[in-house]
Amino acid sequence: MVPMQTKQWKECVLFQGIEDCDLEEIIEQIGKHTKVYQKGEFIFGEDTEPTEIYILLDGKVSIGKDTPSGKHIIITQIEEAGDMFGEVYLFIKKESYEMYALAAEETKVLAISKSVFGIQSELKTSLVLKLQENLMRIFASKAYRMNQKIKILGGASLREKVVNYFFEFYPKETEILLPKREEWAAYLNVTRPSLSRELGKMKKEGLIDMKGKKIYIRGELTPTSIGNND
Repeated sequence: MVPMQTKQWKECVLFQGIEDCDLEEIIEQIGKHTKVYQKGEFIFGEDTEPTEIYILLDGKVSIGKDTPSGKHIIITQIEEAGDMFGEVYLFIKKESYEMYALAAEETKVLAISKSVFGIQSELKTSLVLKLQENLMRIFASKAYRMNQKIKILGGASLREKVVNYFFEFYPKETEILLPKREEWAAYLNVTRPSLSRELGKMKKEGLIDMKGKKIYIRGELTPTSIGNND
């Protein structure tokens, strides 16, 4: 039987396709590099030099950036155990992350040195090559999600951004459980009151309905029927 710890590691994209015996070798080498962060504690800051990549083991991480005016912009939320963050800046040899990672609740992460993926790795060559292949899949997936966000934020008005969000992430759904209003507003780069007002207008016009944490999209709501509301 595969130990529970190994099962949890196998859920991470970075370790998919790796045999259990080989995964045990990886765990033996890097599994001890874990750290627990309390809510509100920085995992790394905008000026931190990239030396490691991180895998979420438990909890929730907010990736954000502060504007010159002092506004906090949430770029994304890391919530799924096994998700990786901080890797791009490490591999493009940037001097700093240029964004921050903040524990949104008590959070446990695994820190992995860049050397694990290179010729100095203590792992056998076949494992290093598999890790590199999986890392490329992660890069491609994140590039795709960034394209999604660009399409959503490309809306000319707040309403268009909201509708773009619906159709990008829930193209065939009419009943949507949305993230917390504050997190959603940060993703759309608008204020929470502005988002709430726009949703209220859309409900009044019969485009959506809201009950509790759910939004119900009406049949007449399409990307071409939203008008030019701000």
